[in-house]
Amino acid sequence: PLAALASPPADPVSFSPDPAAGPALRVGVVEGDEAYQFTALAGGARLADGSYVVLERPSRTLRFFDPEGRHLRTVGGSGDGPGEFRNPSLLHVLPGDTLLVLDQQQQRLHWFAPDGAFLRDAALSGVGAELRVSWAAPAPAGGLYLAGAELMMPGPDLRSGRIRGEAEVLHWRPGTSARSVGRFPGGETEIRATTQSGELVAIEVMNYWFLARLAHARGEHGVWTTDGITPEITLRGDEGERTLVRFTGPLRPLDRAARDTVEGAALGRAPDEATRERLRTQHAETPYPEHIPPLADLFADAAGRLWVAPTDLRSRNLPQGMGRTLENWFVLAADGTPLGWVTLPSESRPLWASDDGVLLVRMDALEIPFLEWWPAR
Repeated sequence: PLAALASPPADPVSFSPDPAAGPALRVGVVEGDEAYQFTALAGGARLADGSYVVLERPSRTLRFFDPEGRHLRTVGGSGDGPGEFRNPSLLHVLPGDTLLVLDQQQQRLHWFAPDGAFLRDAALSGVGAELRVSWAAPAPAGGLYLAGAELMMPGPDLRSGRIRGEAEVLHWRPGTSARSVGRFPGGETEIRATTQSGELVAIEVMNYWFLARLAHARGEHGVWTTDGITPEITLRGDEGERTLVRFTGPLRPLDRAARDTVEGAALGRAPDEATRERLRTQHAETPYPEHIPPLADLFADAAGRLWVAPTDLRSRNLPQGMGRTLENWFVLAADGTPLGWVTLPSESRPLWASDDGVLLVRMDALEIPFLEWWPAR
């Protein structure tokens, strides 16, 4: 069935938290024990025993906390040895609370036991030399779905301009060649070249917020994708491709006022006038699309439901896809049936959710992240 979304479903879902009640648990400090200091959380989950695990990207660590938020242990660290990371970018909880971590720089997967003990790792071989894997999720029969985009670096014939490479979803098992289950447009990238006396001296690569988004469709054995431009969500998996959700409301034009919002957000964060002037030039030359992309982000919860965040043009979200203030999420069943909506507190993003509640990463006024558990109403 094809679900049409013109507006949010009428009622909140039963597991929606109460933003007015506050979190039941908040973990993090501005100063003090480094185990509680977070810089950028790339993933997190609530385990079966009520404890929590988070993937802290800059420190390249997995950190474990008990149900009351007390630090239990830290594993990982910087390096290329077993269970060490260079750029850990994604965390999944597998059956039995086994933990799967994708290292985007190493192009390697790492498996850990629920207590943090290292189990094994595997290089992402057999996926093609031109594909850079940036996303992974469990697939049937012990396999994995992988997704990535072509490496779009400038060559002799492309030193500046706007490009949009293809992304691909693969079904893969360690030690085998990957099998493609779907291709779709990747994110938009702008390349700016600086020359001096006819010689190339610098290249700047910028990604815009029109990015492909993915979520794990566990109940449907596939991957939900939206390409950041078209108002559709497509399921790609072993049974082929089928569009499950289409946004049917009127598309908002990306007019002068919307562009001013984008530019103002960037200028407000600029550290000096030279940077602001460069940003003004960049925005004046940017070939914006005709309409605002309606779908900003996707998220899959532990029950296999799909959460969809509509685009919200405000300073915390733009111009390059930070998406920290997506408060209203549509919730759909695995087959695309609308179930209701969830409202999250400001400055937050869901890391993990179930019928019991939602685990969030939330920024404070100083833009320092905290881990919060919000139980269902």
